[in-house]
Amino acid sequence: MKRTTLSIKKQALENSPIEITNKGEKVVIKKTNRTSGKVTAKTKPILSNLFHIIEDIFKPKEQGNEAKAKPLTAKVNADHEKALVGLPLTDKLNNEQAEKLAEYVGKTDPEFKALLHFAVLSNECRNNLPQQLILDFCAKAVSRNWILKHKEEINIYKSLPQNISFSNQGYMSHLTMLINAKYDKRIASVKEAEKKLKEIDANSDKKQNKDTKDKNNGKEFSQKTTSNLNTERVNVIAIGYLWGLVTGKSDSDSILSCVYKLLKNEKEFNTSDKSIVFNLVGTLDTKSRYTTANIIEYFKKRSELDKQQESSAKSELISVKNKADKLVSDLSDRDVKIKDLEAEITRLNGDVDVYRHQIQENELDDKAKRFHLKDDTGKAKSKAFNLLNEETLTPLKLCLSALDREKPKTEVAIHHIELIIENLESELPWFIK
Repeated sequence: MKRTTLSIKKQALENSPIEITNKGEKVVIKKTNRTSGKVTAKTKPILSNLFHIIEDIFKPKEQGNEAKAKPLTAKVNADHEKALVGLPLTDKLNNEQAEKLAEYVGKTDPEFKALLHFAVLSNECRNNLPQQLILDFCAKAVSRNWILKHKEEINIYKSLPQNISFSNQGYMSHLTMLINAKYDKRIASVKEAEKKLKEIDANSDKKQNKDTKDKNNGKEFSQKTTSNLNTERVNVIAIGYLWGLVTGKSDSDSILSCVYKLLKNEKEFNTSDKSIVFNLVGTLDTKSRYTTANIIEYFKKRSELDKQQESSAKSELISVKNKADKLVSDLSDRDVKIKDLEAEITRLNGDVDVYRHQIQENELDDKAKRFHLKDDTGKAKSKAFNLLNEETLTPLKLCLSALDREKPKTEVAIHHIELIIENLESELPWFIK
């Protein structure tokens, strides 16, 4: 005889008192109590795509035959978390679906608590594309339902900051400042409205609702208290941080710095060793214990990396300091050389001035000499002409006339020749000078 065995899973299905029925987009689970025979039915939606997941979280719950929005009815559960893991890359939301879901968020999650939880759980997605799609929807839902929803902006995290690029490291800090300014203004307005309502209540026997219009300015007071607005403010900023990180508009270091400032503004930290240990041990029996461990591991690695970078920075600083010292020494040597060269230049400039003065004097002397020489030349020409013409040529003619006769008068010729010789001998020393 052939022996057959059933798997544990198969046996459980055969003996299970649970009946599962698929009805379109919902699953009906019927469970039968073995002892009483009573059948209980529970309907669960099929979370097959992103639209169904978001709709199941934020859609107002039905009451009787009418769908009525309950405040704060939106809730994220384990089924949603599991469904996010298997979201396909091709899953998308069209504009009509996104607008409809954003409207649900405004009705069931006015402070964006569940929306922030949903944004955090988007990290369970295996791929980045569905996660980015989720964060873009969260940004749209915030923009459609926050305190300035009347402006009907698509994404306040893009439109609020102006004249600053995404690449700027201070982008998220600037965005935080802008959002805080908007909420501070609204909170101040609500406080003023509450103050006026108290004055009205004090002067009237009838209690007026917080939505009563102010007779002085015709404005309608919001139902949100300052506490609601502060909670909404934090969640709006936190969703913006996640959107900036996932879409690549900011880096993790900048986001962590902003989150730290956001937390510190909410509550003063107790940083004693004992308090830290007790708080850490307190997370061991919670679902967040592994998250806490991951955070500790992350900051341990960051601490080690910071130490390595610090060591590297110190080495680089020493190297830079040595180079700087060498440059200072070289600069000092160059200063000495420059001073020596400046002294040499000063000396040479002095010599040049002396030579220039001497040249000027020589030029003046040469000019004077040329003038005197020109004067002497004129005198010499005149004297030579007189000497040759009057004192030499004329006596020679007389001498020739005395000799050119039948009976030459030699005594007369000799006399004239002697006169010529005397004149030449008396005048030649002047020309030698």
